[in-house]
Amino acid sequence: MLAVPTRGQINWNVTQRLLELQAAHPNVMYHIESGGLSVSDVRNRIVKRFLQTACDVLIQVDDDVLPRLGVFEMADSAYDITGATYFIVRAETNLPFPGAFRYEGPHYAPIEKPFGRAGLVPCDAVASGCMAVKRKVFEHPDMRAPFAMAFDEDGVMQYSDDILFCHRARALGFTIAADYGHHADHIVNGISLNRIHHQYETAYARAASKPRIIIPG
Repeated sequence: MLAVPTRGQINWNVTQRLLELQAAHPNVMYHIESGGLSVSDVRNRIVKRFLQTACDVLIQVDDDVLPRLGVFEMADSAYDITGATYFIVRAETNLPFPGAFRYEGPHYAPIEKPFGRAGLVPCDAVASGCMAVKRKVFEHPDMRAPFAMAFDEDGVMQYSDDILFCHRARALGFTIAADYGHHADHIVNGISLNRIHHQYETAYARAASKPRIIIPG
């Protein structure tokens, strides 16, 4: 099953890709879940619907993430949770980086050497914008209501819903990998982060001084 959680604004590139996927794979179940009070609410509605089907794997694709045409190959991953990499932006880096993380208790940081990887790379958490999850993860009794934000005692967000989801699943023994072979494109406000990353990377490479790419750790 491939599902798109949205608050009502699906990027046209994603819509076009969904039509292409449906034409190529008509036997796959497709679903768009719109509305909800939060993105976590929409994701959980999708999981509830998925568990009512006989599907073995749920692939969720965010409404601003353009998946590869081979996205369904992720369903055959040996890992319980597989996240196609795509570039995201965080305050501690000055270059978009693939959404693959390592745990540095109590926080999560980008994996070591996040650029230039290939294939499946084991990690501690992945971004959920293009994520394949095996049914047994959602069926585990301790994974009920799988997507939620985590806040500290002052109400400051500690984990986003995808990081907390992976955190809980990993604690239960489920395996996680970032899939560089199915790298997707994150389209933010109509701008491709793949293109932005390439432009920044090229500019840094041409600079006379050492490229100032800041990665924590």
